[in-house]
Amino acid sequence: MKLTRIILDLIGWFQIVIGSTIIGGLIGGIFYYFLPDAGGCIILISLVILAFLVGVIWATRIWRRDGTVDWLSKIRRIT
Repeated sequence: MKLTRIILDLIGWFQIVIGSTIIGGLIGGIFYYFLPDAGGCIILISLVILAFLVGVIWATRIWRRDGTVDWLSKIRRIT
């Protein structure tokens, strides 16, 4: 039972991290669309890395405080 909970929390953790990384990639992609040179590529990569790190920190806080499965189910009930 406890192993199942840990596996589900890990899956929820990955969902939170991937979600923030995708948002960072989309924002970086917009920058790269308007600046299609080396500077735009650096901005894109920087934003993706930053979003990934923020996602890791955010998901870890949620996991320690509420549990990612409980937190994600609250969000799904709101929408």
